[in-house]
Amino acid sequence: MKVNANDIKILPNRQRTEYNDFDTTIGRASDLDALKAMADHDTRIPALVSLMDSIVEHGLIEDIVVDTKLVLIAGERRTRACQLLGRMVNAKYLTIEAKQKEPRDDFDRWGIELHENIERDALTKPERAVAVAEYHRLRQLRTAKTTTADEKPARHGVRDTAKELGMSVGNVSEMQKIAKILALAPHLRSETSYKSIADRFRREVINAIRAEQARRSSTRAATSLQLCDTLFINADGPEYLRGLEPDTVDFVFADGPYGISVDATGGFRTQGDTKQWDDSLEAATEFYHRLVGSISHALRPGRHALIMCGWELCRYIKRLCEPTDLTFDTTLLYWDKVTAVASKVPAYKGDAQIEEIIHLYKGSPTFPASIGRNLLRFTRLQKQAYPTQKPPALLEHLVRKFTHPGELIVDPCCGSGGLVTTALHAKRRAIGCDTNAKAIELAKQLYLDAEQQGSDLSDSTNEPKK
Repeated sequence: MKVNANDIKILPNRQRTEYNDFDTTIGRASDLDALKAMADHDTRIPALVSLMDSIVEHGLIEDIVVDTKLVLIAGERRTRACQLLGRMVNAKYLTIEAKQKEPRDDFDRWGIELHENIERDALTKPERAVAVAEYHRLRQLRTAKTTTADEKPARHGVRDTAKELGMSVGNVSEMQKIAKILALAPHLRSETSYKSIADRFRREVINAIRAEQARRSSTRAATSLQLCDTLFINADGPEYLRGLEPDTVDFVFADGPYGISVDATGGFRTQGDTKQWDDSLEAATEFYHRLVGSISHALRPGRHALIMCGWELCRYIKRLCEPTDLTFDTTLLYWDKVTAVASKVPAYKGDAQIEEIIHLYKGSPTFPASIGRNLLRFTRLQKQAYPTQKPPALLEHLVRKFTHPGELIVDPCCGSGGLVTTALHAKRRAIGCDTNAKAIELAKQLYLDAEQQGSDLSDSTNEPKK
């Protein structure tokens, strides 16, 4: 039947909302030139003008679909084009062919609208995918309101949609996937094939993931650099501990001077550190005299401290503990290095495979339930970034044995920072001090290297109270 395009009622609750603002935007153009001038800022104009040109040359190829009250069901863009042509070119374009259908309800109306759109050859690939996916969704909603003969909820599957639309199940499934992509990335509607939509979306997702990874890496690197200044401090360890509030540290680990002039060995001398570390017996005794008192001040009651040092210093440290509230555990811990350090004078000095670890505690510890055997077997490092560097496995064992996650550990002579980095990896808080500026710089670099390799070290870095 023939109807006047201006008599067709276009409701706002249509499935396609592309022209909801027609009356306040495109519809206000005074003539064709004004309409075409709007194309610079309205992407709908070129397709609409192209359709208008086609109608002038060939007429309206496909009928508009309306109901008995002339409410539009399908063909809004064609209707709008005829309205514009009737006003701007010739009133004859207002008279158009329409076919009439009577939907049962809004679900039926939307279904007819989508079905009509899907059957149109003029639909682009993205438009067809969205229409098919929406049609399937509406049919599922409509079917869910009904029941089968045995009163079970009815179901509408992809196979049902494919049968109704005369498509293959594979095509319907593919269009559903493409519709989901277009919902996330509407700018891909300009693509001309499903493959190009999927490929471009995949590339964009990959690029977005890489960009986010780079951003996080950059942010983490910047944060790590800032953390380094609070994790590793170029300072005197005993003085640092003495500056903390009393009873605030959960565990102290000190791999301090051994009092055996280790700086006289070739391996240490080549590090250029001898000016900043005096390992003479006199310097070592002076250091531990200050350290033991600082541990007594800072360590919480019921907690532990470990000191790795030469056997010559064990009795001296035991005497230093006597006037304090620290108890010297006479059952020393021993680190078995598995592979011995070859003696430089094997004729009268054996290869060193065992190293002493002094255990101190404050008050009456209830944790750990058992310290276990006093022989700790962990293979020593064959290549060291810093003299006396201990294997991470040994340090991790001690951290997990003597502390809980979140507790504070202080290493007053941290060297290359192995204990601090290991503690952070185990979700403890940790601070390392050293008077050797070069050691602190190395500790920071090794910490950053560990982070770049994927260790999550930046979650537990709260400073202690001072």
